[in-house]
Amino acid sequence: MNILLFAPFRLTENGGITTIGWNLQRGLRDLGHSAIVLTAGDGDTVTMTNQRGSGDEYEIYMRRMIMPHAPFKGFVAFWLYLPVTVCSLARFLRRERIEIVHIVFTTPSALYFALMRPFARWRLVLMFQGSDINNLESRSLLYRFILRLILKCADRIMLCSASLRSKLLAVSSDYAIKSSVVPNANPLRLPMVKTHPWNGAMPDDFALSVGSLIHRKGFDILFRALLKAEQLNCPIKLLVVGGGPDRERLEALANELGISSQVCFAGEIDQQSIAAFYTRCRYFVLATRAEGMPLVVIEAMSFGKAVISTSVDGIPEVIRDGETGLLVPPEDVDGLATAMIKLQRDPALCDRLGRRAKLYVDEEHTWERFVQRNLDAYRAARGEKSSGTGARTEADAARK
Repeated sequence: MNILLFAPFRLTENGGITTIGWNLQRGLRDLGHSAIVLTAGDGDTVTMTNQRGSGDEYEIYMRRMIMPHAPFKGFVAFWLYLPVTVCSLARFLRRERIEIVHIVFTTPSALYFALMRPFARWRLVLMFQGSDINNLESRSLLYRFILRLILKCADRIMLCSASLRSKLLAVSSDYAIKSSVVPNANPLRLPMVKTHPWNGAMPDDFALSVGSLIHRKGFDILFRALLKAEQLNCPIKLLVVGGGPDRERLEALANELGISSQVCFAGEIDQQSIAAFYTRCRYFVLATRAEGMPLVVIEAMSFGKAVISTSVDGIPEVIRDGETGLLVPPEDVDGLATAMIKLQRDPALCDRLGRRAKLYVDEEHTWERFVQRNLDAYRAARGEKSSGTGARTEADAARK
């Protein structure tokens, strides 16, 4: 099968979509399929790039119709250059004999493919990961109109959690037949990935949190929970991995709360080095306000670590409270502090939760199963039968 994986931005940053994009390409190729990656670029025509040196990576400039700071300019430029972009894409897809166009993160950029779909032989498959479908009610009318058009033209829709599928069906129940849940996999357990040791300093006996330093990830709530734990005579050291625009604000908050000596900012860490952090931490904590199905939770569980997380979106589909981890409500400083103190003072509970978490992730979130579920979605888009190991239904997710 000839597959195009399209991402509306360059896959150069550390993050879930980058991880999924490149590793899905590799997994598909290992099974004998042709998988080409197309990302956002600077030129008006499809050109080859060499981000990874594999020879099957391309880029093109996809103009956005929605530009908040220049709405009229964005609208005019999109339609003015639309024929050039569409012609270049059509030639490229025809030359590569593409059968499946898979949008790995669905944004209005997918409109180009939606407009082409009625006249094409290839099938259009969408993937939603969380922030691409969360908070739709706060989006502009134009954004929601474009998304509905893209959804209507799609042959298959994949979502990484049952909670996201529920949000999709709230938009329209018409999408029930052509949508399915495809949970994310654990890229750190791919056999071809070799991890490298981390040579930086780490505190002893620390809790770990990994994520972009942005408001949605809830690090401010986590810091306030650290203060609460200290006030209850249980000081906890926290190591934060990740970069982002809120770092200075979070450092200032740690100073303001008087917990700066307990928090270590490690900054951005490449995917191959991060295993050392999971290995050495006592447990993992995520105070996020909204997610799809975060890879960092799956990664931590695969290392046999107990996980504390907020019970938002797809996370309860991975963590069974009290069995494979601990769940707390979002924005709940006291609840988060209580959960962290519980694991800090009970190493046996940490170990027990971690062992169960690893067993679950190693069975349910393997990379092989993830790739197969994507292939089954492609076959469904083409009207073919699946392999029998395909995407989970909402009922399946609930039973987990």
